[in-house]
Amino acid sequence: MQFPYNEAPGIHYKVAVRDEYRTAILQGLNDGMTVRFTDFAASASIWITGVDEHPIDSSRWAFYLAARCAIEQAYTLTQLKLSDFEGQTSRIES
Repeated sequence: MQFPYNEAPGIHYKVAVRDEYRTAILQGLNDGMTVRFTDFAASASIWITGVDEHPIDSSRWAFYLAARCAIEQAYTLTQLKLSDFEGQTSRIES
């Protein structure tokens, strides 16, 4: 996924995705954006750049959760401050 600032608003696909998974991905992204980026949702530009389908493990629910997870990760990254990393030379431990 990419979150460019200078593109047309909306969710755009750069790869082919089966309709059933496309619907689940869109729902997950929309749900996540509504919760985490309330002011950003109308003007957001999200590009789907890759989707890996597995012949056995892929499902609508899996793609919904993956989309929600992507938004959660983006939100978490926006909450970090540069000062959180000052002096850090190794991986951040929880």
